[in-house]
Amino acid sequence: MATFGENLQRVANRPDKGARLIARAFYRELRRGGYGDRDIMAIADEMLGCLTAHLRLYRLKKEVPVEAAKDDAPVVLAGMGASDGNGR
Repeated sequence: MATFGENLQRVANRPDKGARLIARAFYRELRRGGYGDRDIMAIADEMLGCLTAHLRLYRLKKEVPVEAAKDDAPVVLAGMGASDGNGR
């Protein structure tokens, strides 16, 4: 059976099948590595969290006009209020 790295190389030119093959190969590697159901769920949750954060930042960058970023005045991004230092 191919390793995760080998599967990545194999699907590099096949984006139509890449996601499924990579996900299955990654899952098999985790199982072989001794990860249980809860561990794999935690990893999947963390990966989705990373993706969500990346997409949120991407969306916010697209919402801020270039001219506003050049001004001396601070730019307030939608959905990102001031924090009191306690995460609120």
